[in-house]
Amino acid sequence: MIGTAPLDLGDYQSVKRFSRAIQAAIHGHEDDSHAPRPMLCRPEDALTPEQLQTFDQWLIDDMPERDADSPVA
Repeated sequence: MIGTAPLDLGDYQSVKRFSRAIQAAIHGHEDDSHAPRPMLCRPEDALTPEQLQTFDQWLIDDMPERDADSPVA
């Protein structure tokens, strides 16, 4: 069965577990692809290119865990 469930984006283990699905949801794919579409949000809530790059780099860096209160480099 395919469906959705709440995802706590503040929970490292949840985000790590679903990181590839999150990446597909925030980037989306070309119209001729059968992959998921980007998640819908209000334009003012859309991620900036820099935020997308930060998430992608986190995946490239093997998803390191850090304290949420630590400054982002």
